[in-house]
Amino acid sequence: GVDVELVERQPIVESIHGSGSIVYDPTRKASLASRVPGSVWIVEKNVGDLVTKGEVLAIVDAHSYLIIDSVCQFALHDGSSPPSLRAPPSA
Repeated sequence: GVDVELVERQPIVESIHGSGSIVYDPTRKASLASRVPGSVWIVEKNVGDLVTKGEVLAIVDAHSYLIIDSVCQFALHDGSSPPSLRAPPSA
């Protein structure tokens, strides 16, 4: 048999299948580093966002580093090691 249907105006749908890879543009990439060790706590920007010089991109939680730094500064100023940082007694 032959099927008969009414003609309708519809967009032509075309698709092409292929393979490829997604790469980044190395001229538009920046490496970031923190002055202190810690975990990234908040990320203020997303991929593709425009940024300007001096703008905050992320906040690093450096609480543990700051405590250790304060203890070391105390030891340097006082001239002695705080109990938590003293070397174990020699055997």
